[in-house]
Amino acid sequence: MTRQQAPVAAVILGVALATALRYGREELQTHLITPTYGGVVPNWVPLLSAPIQVLVILAPGFVSGWVASRRQLLCGFLTGLFGSALYSSVIGTHWPEEVTGGTSEVLFRITWLVSNSVSNGLFAAAAAGTAQLLRSNNRWRGP
Repeated sequence: MTRQQAPVAAVILGVALATALRYGREELQTHLITPTYGGVVPNWVPLLSAPIQVLVILAPGFVSGWVASRRQLLCGFLTGLFGSALYSSVIGTHWPEEVTGGTSEVLFRITWLVSNSVSNGLFAAAAAGTAQLLRSNNRWRGP
């Protein structure tokens, strides 16, 4: 892999990871609230919800920042932006097949998608910056 391709590969890897983690989180939630529990959420599910959400938001940006040889913050931001937009618009269940509320509902959904994607991009950029810091800090490498 050349230095020119490293940022692109890092973003593609991060977007794939973001999509897989988001899909896994949705399936886990669907599986945990099943008729076997009588439709009642077990007590341990809310306890694991926050750590799982943190992992889903930060891990793709961290991996993207770790893999990228340069422009790690940009790679992390693009990973969060594209990963969130791809999952929410294509794979996720946030978009019903038909919109019944007219133009205002369409504008609301587009605004939600953009704001959600940008905020996930900012979180992923922070995680990518952390990965860059950990890779470049010589004290962590040992003697």
